[in-house]
This record gives sequence, structure tokens and C-alpha cells, in this order.
Amino acid sequence: MKTIIKKLLLSSFILASTFSTAHADILVGEIKGASCYLHATNCLTSKEDPHVQLENDFIFVTDSEYYFLPNFPRHIKISLLNSVVKVKGHIKSHEIDVSTVFKKQAGKFKNIWDEQKYSADYAG
Repeated sequence: MKTIIKKLLLSSFILASTFSTAHADILVGEIKGASCYLHATNCLTSKEDPHVQLENDFIFVTDSEYYFLPNFPRHIKISLLNSVVKVKGHIKSHEIDVSTVFKKQAGKFKNIWDEQKYSADYAG
């Protein structure tokens, strides 16, 4: 019986420490066309460029890395093309599970998208 209790306590401690160390990453960068960035072809200069519709996806580019944003809506990525943004979420290799996006406007970052609000707005 003591062994079972010890195992349960140990498991609870490990689980609790895992959740307490979980945190969101925050990065600053720009939204770019994935194909042009990854293949070094002519990149889109504005969201009004008709070639925007031909771009398969858009990525978030920092000084040293690029990330796909699979849960972030395409139409908002297009609206943020070449804009400086701050992305908050969880990084998994070259992908970010986005929770919040901020756009730099007049030197300050303004919250423009929140996953929880977006999910609630489009539920059911």
C-alpha cells in the first residue's frame, strides 16, 4: 500500500512540475510569403499585390528563424504581410501554436488576435 501511495505522489509531483514549467514563447518578427522566403524568389511587397492569392501559406520570420502558424487565420496573415508583429505561443520545431498576435503601430504593440476570443466567436 505504501508503495502505491509513493508512486501516486511521485506521479503527481512530476505532472505538477511539468505544468508549472509550461510557458508561452514570445517572438518579434514579420509575416512573409512562405514560398518566396523559403525558395528565395521574388517576395511580395504588399498585401495589395495580386500574387498574394498564389502564395500557399505565410510564415513568421524572426532574425534567425522562420515558423509556420497553422492555427492563425490566412486572411489575417495576409493583412499583416511585411508588418512587424509579436507572436505569443508554443514553439514546436518550425511551427508555433499561436495564442496571441500583436501588431506594431506607432511604436507600440497592439493586440489584434487572440485564439480564445477567435475560437469563442467562431464556435458552433
